[in-house]
Parts: sequence; C-alpha cells; structure tokens
Amino acid sequence: MTTNLTPPGELLLTKLGINPSNLAADFPSNKLDQYIAVVNWLKKYKPKPDATNLEKVKGCLEAFYHLCKLEEWEKASKILFTCLNTPTKDELHNQLGTWGYSREQIDLYSKILSKLSPNLDAIFLNALGNAYASLGKHTQAIQYQQQSLVIAQKIQYPLEECVALRSLGTTYGNMRNYARATEYLQQSLAIAHKIKDAQQEGICLRVLGCVYHFMGNHSRAIECYQQSLIIAQKIQDVQEQGKCLRELGKIYFTVLENKGIGNKFSRQSLIVARELQNRRDEEFSLINMGFDYYIIGDFSNAIDYLKQGFVIAQEIEEPWGKVNALGKLGLIHFCLEDYAKAVEYFQQGLNIARTSQDRLGESIHLKGLGLVYYSLKNHTKAIEFYEQNLILTRQICDYQGEEKALIELISTYSSLGDYDKAIAYNQQHLALVQATQARLYQRLGDRHIYKPF
Repeated sequence: MTTNLTPPGELLLTKLGINPSNLAADFPSNKLDQYIAVVNWLKKYKPKPDATNLEKVKGCLEAFYHLCKLEEWEKASKILFTCLNTPTKDELHNQLGTWGYSREQIDLYSKILSKLSPNLDAIFLNALGNAYASLGKHTQAIQYQQQSLVIAQKIQYPLEECVALRSLGTTYGNMRNYARATEYLQQSLAIAHKIKDAQQEGICLRVLGCVYHFMGNHSRAIECYQQSLIIAQKIQDVQEQGKCLRELGKIYFTVLENKGIGNKFSRQSLIVARELQNRRDEEFSLINMGFDYYIIGDFSNAIDYLKQGFVIAQEIEEPWGKVNALGKLGLIHFCLEDYAKAVEYFQQGLNIARTSQDRLGESIHLKGLGLVYYSLKNHTKAIEFYEQNLILTRQICDYQGEEKALIELISTYSSLGDYDKAIAYNQQHLALVQATQARLYQRLGDRHIYKPF
C-alpha cells in the first residue's frame, strides 16, 4: 500500500479553519465557489498510481492557488508549510525544490510575496532566489537573496540572515566569484555558530568546502567536508550526510587518488539521494560516478552514468548538471577519437554554460574544443578556443586552468613553427609557475596529509 505524500484532506481543512459542512454559512456567496474548490481539491483529488511527485501534491497546489484568489494569504502560506510524508518530512515548498520543480516554486513564491509578515517575506525571497539559482539565473537569484538579507537584518532575524548569507555565498561560488563567496559564507558560519544552529553550521561548512575545492585548496576543502559530515551524523541529518559523502568521494577519487574510498563515498551518496528522492543530488552523484569510471578507463559505464545524470538535469532544468555531463561526455568521445561527437557535446555544453553564466563550465568546454581541433590539425581554430579560454581562466582566477591554457598555446604555436609566440607564452607560463609555487606545493602535499577516516 502506497502512503499518500500529503496529509489527509480533512486534517488540512481543519488546520485551515475551513468546515466543509458549513461553507454557505461561513463565507459570502461571491466567494463560495473558490472555497468549494479548495475543499474538493483537498478531499476528492486522487492521483493516479503512476503519478509524478508533482501530480501527487497537485491537490495542495490547486488549493493554494484558490486561496490566493480569495486573498486568504495566511491560509495559503499554511499549505506551503505543510509537512509531507517524505523521508525528510520536508515542507511542501522546500520539497518541490528537492524534486527539481524550481519553476513551480517560483510561481508559488511570486503569488504570496509581500502579502504577509516581513519574516515570511525574508524566507520566500531567499527561496525564490535559490529557485532561480537552480535554473542558472544567477543575477536574478542574487537580487532576491540580497533582498532577503536586507529584511532579515532589518527585523533582526538571525536564522534567516544566516540562510540568506549562505545562499549568496553559494550563488557567487557557482559564478566562480570565490572571494565574494568566501566572504558571505564566513559571515553565515559565524552567525550559525553564534545562534548554536548545528544544521546551518554543517551546511555552511560543506558549501565552504566546495568553494575551497574549486579554488584548489584541497586540504581546507577536506577539513570543511569532514567537519560538516560529523555534524550531520551527530544531528542525524541523512540528506546532508549524503551531500558530504558525495563531495568527499569526488575529492578522494580525483585529487587524493584513493579510488576505493572515493568510489565507496560516491555510491553511498547515490543511495541516499535515491532513498530521499532528491533528484538534484541524484544527478550530481551520477555525474561524479560517471567521471570516476572515465578516470579508470571504463568508458562504457562512464557514458551510462553520465547520460543518466544528464537526463535528470534536463528534466529538472538544472544547467550546471547539463554542462558538467556534456563536458565529460565530450572528453570521453575525444579519447575514443570520435571527434565529431566530441565537438557536438562540447559546443552544446559551451552554449548552456554561457547562457547560465557558468564561467568555469565555459572554460572547460573552450578547452575541450581546442583539444579536438588541435587533434584534427586545425591549429587556427584550436588557438581561437585556447586564447578565449586563457582570458577566461584569468578572469576567474583559475590558476591551474590558466597554466594548462598557456601550455596548450605553447604547444600549438610550436606546431605551427611560430616560435616567437611560443616563447612569449612560455615566459608567461614561467612567471605564473613562480607566482603560484607555494600553492602548487600545497596541492601536492594534500595527497600525503589526509587518510581515510
């Protein structure tokens, strides 16, 4: 017997203060049709056995829309904050995001925004920003998250201030603005610690770890991930444990080259994501595992996992996952010398990365296209992509990417016999190595400092 995702309609109606047997007496005749619709959607709607998660909660969503038409904003908000019968018992509006229904979230929040108290506006504005961020619309995301932060600070609501700061840090991290990301995340972490909110502290540490990972500071990243995992285990936050295991799996497999531990963590994170029906986390874990298989040369399994991840990313309109999966699929087909397919994947990923302002993703796909055209001996085209990539890596302070771009340009110009250009880029490369020598030594040391726990 399948458990309904939503509470019984009678229970919800009681919570809303609506008595189905007394509608005509309780409400004016010009509003009666809307209240009847609310009752019918909550009591009579039955999803089909094979219904999607969105269809399973349609009764609640339709009731919300009718309450909005009635301008019953408080009652409508109670629908959004209804806890569902999911493994995490999350509220309806948050669970929609977990399932990947970001556009539906945007529609809900847009209808109820500015209709209730400032503290609810702070919550809805931040959630609205996060929904836009999930769709890769970072500029809009930051606008809403910043508004949430301003309200939270004005009304002295430290929990939502902490959450808004973390959201801003996450969005700036996704935009590869690591300085701003770190600044916001450190502020969020300080507030979480001050108000003794272990869950917020753990989440913030994990996100901060992701930023350090992207910056190439793997020792700090692991430190943050481990601290976050310990907190998640202590407070029994299974969803956050899965996220931490995913990030640790990635760093152990690719950076520390401990493939056994890395694969173990990645598999555990995939199991958790599927158990909790977290589509976005499932997508991330599938793509990570696809890359793991690529590294060990198992291209068949790699393609299978990456395509599974890409399908989910398409379904939930998550641009980062699409860019990530396409880049890795392009790389595999490049290794298989299927250059036409590689170009197709890299170009498709490049277009999505540019649209979603994913600058690191854009850099990866520019490099991929350069590699393909170099292998096809189309050196002019290769240089075009390599030089675009070099400019981009410098803009986002990706020192590893910049070094690789310089090496690729040195090699390509040497192949053309243009030694003046090759020497000029070689001098830039030497200057970069000297300037980042300490950071490179630190990254080498990461392989020996940390042991599996």
